[in-house]
Amino acid sequence: MIVRTLLMAVTVSGVMLAQESSPNTSTTQPAQTSGPQSPEWQALSVKEKLSYDWRHLFDVDNVVYAGIGASFDQLRDRPGAWGEGWDPFAERYASHLGQYTIQRSIMFPVQAIDHEDTRYFRSKREQVCRGEWEMRFCTPSGVTTTAGA
Repeated sequence: MIVRTLLMAVTVSGVMLAQESSPNTSTTQPAQTSGPQSPEWQALSVKEKLSYDWRHLFDVDNVVYAGIGASFDQLRDRPGAWGEGWDPFAERYASHLGQYTIQRSIMFPVQAIDHEDTRYFRSKREQVCRGEWEMRFCTPSGVTTTAGA
């Protein structure tokens, strides 16, 4: 019984000490160079998000991927009712662009409601580690370590 009481007292005092703020900590945080706290990142309003999404709706990569998808559909003759030739290919291409437009028109309100930011910020890291193996053994200095070292 005495051991339990002593253990409880130590635990409670440890929890109380952990809750107290340290007098040595500063209230000012260092300036971040990347991420949401960096100066380059600002939250977008819904109007700015809509403008950003509209600008990127018909990016070159989306137009090219629609052409690639239409080419594969033409090769497989899907849908078969459209037939073969340039006119059916144009229909397939327009179909892919339309599917992407509908996808974006559904995704935009969801992103606006969730306050998502779909912009891409390039990483400031000098070294990129890919995969689980490299994430475990890759150090920020660029030197890889061996297992067990």
